[in-house]
Amino acid sequence: MKAPILEKIYVTKYVDSNPDLSYLKQDYFADHYTGKEAYMNVTQEQNEKYKAQDAKRLEAYYNDEWSMLGIVAKSWIQLFHKGLLFEHEFSESVWGVESDNEEYVKSIIQEQVDIITHQASLKGIQISPNLEVIVNEEIKQA
Repeated sequence: MKAPILEKIYVTKYVDSNPDLSYLKQDYFADHYTGKEAYMNVTQEQNEKYKAQDAKRLEAYYNDEWSMLGIVAKSWIQLFHKGLLFEHEFSESVWGVESDNEEYVKSIIQEQVDIITHQASLKGIQISPNLEVIVNEEIKQA
């Protein structure tokens, strides 16, 4: 039986309709578990500066200047053996990715591709030297 070959990975971006934006609402000067001042190596002045930056970023989010994405990478392997068709799907995803940092989005896509190719190789699946990563640039609703 010839080993299957991973030839294509498909990547789709989705709107993360229920993102965790709590990191843009934090107090850098307080311990979130106890509520007491923790002095996370920031001064009160720095704390106010960071909170103002976060508030501006959050406002931009609510004004649809950027969004949170889910990035889903998938691939399928089909294998015929003794007249039967076997199919295996590889799938990886990351949610809560800020849409306006193109380099970060690209790095997340590459990370998902790397995970899928690693998983496939662990199962004895060959990775095509011409592996094609097909990224749908249209952002879909989840």
